[in-house]
Amino acid sequence: MLKLSGVHASYGPIKAIRGIDIEVQEGEIVCLIGSNGAGKTTTLMTISGIMQPDAGNIVFQGREINNTPPHRIVEQGICQVPEGRRIFPRLTVMENLEMGAFILRRAGRGVKKQMEKVFDLFPVLRDRGGQTGGTLSGGEQQMLAVGRALMSNPKLLLLDEPSLGLAPIMVSKIFRTIRDINSDGVTVLLVEQNARAALKLSGRGYVLEGGIVTMHGSREELLLNPDVKKAYLGE
Repeated sequence: MLKLSGVHASYGPIKAIRGIDIEVQEGEIVCLIGSNGAGKTTTLMTISGIMQPDAGNIVFQGREINNTPPHRIVEQGICQVPEGRRIFPRLTVMENLEMGAFILRRAGRGVKKQMEKVFDLFPVLRDRGGQTGGTLSGGEQQMLAVGRALMSNPKLLLLDEPSLGLAPIMVSKIFRTIRDINSDGVTVLLVEQNARAALKLSGRGYVLEGGIVTMHGSREELLLNPDVKKAYLGE
């Protein structure tokens, strides 16, 4: 479904990712793990078109999407939930969700149906529909950020640190919801510092260090790898 081949991306003179190769098959949950500054967020931002690759190719469903504007990438079926949620704090919950539906609304199809799917996943958002986003709890804001992305009816959902700053009970709920989203037919590429939870949720994973993929494999291979255990699992 998605293939990155030799992708480089930079912030000015700083090389953030250096020739990474990543593949995601349709229907998978794949995670990217690594320390702060490893290049995980940059990878998602480059796939989304927010950053442009310096070199390499990004192919989505057989079509190269290098240098494609972000809104066109959303139209093709990729949507990102950014680190830190980045909801619109002065807009209501309903208005935030409607902002995510601009692709469906422009096409004149399925907005109400998609809204109901989001409310089925996150019933609290229905209850909070008229409340401004900035007054929600951290967990509720994360639900809203995920719900807003789902309003574009994506084929591939990019999730950047969905558990960041949440209480343990809310982290468990978010991870269960990611599994439900995947079961509903949405492929997921997950960036997450909670490496153990991310690997247990995913079928496969990649380890990034210094902007390079240093390891990849199945969930079981990475959970049992002594280097992964030492660096990321606290063992």
